[in-house]
Amino acid sequence: MNSEMQQMLSLLVSKDVLVSIYTDTDAPDSFTLGYLLQMDNDNILLNMIDSFGEENGFCTIRLSDVFIFDGDKLYSEKMHKLFMIKKQQRKYIDLDESPFASLLKHAEGNNQIIEVNEDDNYRGYVSYFSKETLVLNLVGNYCNDLGTATIDMTNINTLKCQSRLLKDLELLYNTK
Repeated sequence: MNSEMQQMLSLLVSKDVLVSIYTDTDAPDSFTLGYLLQMDNDNILLNMIDSFGEENGFCTIRLSDVFIFDGDKLYSEKMHKLFMIKKQQRKYIDLDESPFASLLKHAEGNNQIIEVNEDDNYRGYVSYFSKETLVLNLVGNYCNDLGTATIDMTNINTLKCQSRLLKDLELLYNTK
């Protein structure tokens, strides 16, 4: 994302505007929709809204992956109306120095599963994180413990927390 786009996107932080973020140039109809909660020079933090107009957790996205964003489309207007009709509530988390730190502290403090880079092989509970390293206690699709993974933070493009899928995985895991 160029600096002018970055500056324009920063104007939408903490606004009551749904923003569509496009990151896959090979799938231009695929995007993440949400309210922009935080942004630094590298990443953004969104409260996601799913395709049913319902709150769907949090997501960080690396700015360098963003090639288009928009905040004024018929689709986002429709989702906002559904969100309001369904009496959904935006969610907030305590903000830290960066979107990554904000999401990771939230997940760690609330014992919530995160997903790294939209990869089901890297879903788990935060064991440790710093500016350089993330350690996860991995949880499999069938709620089995898979050991740990140590991930270089520079290789993380997205983090997700509290999505429908991850909440369901937490429910199943916690019944063991």
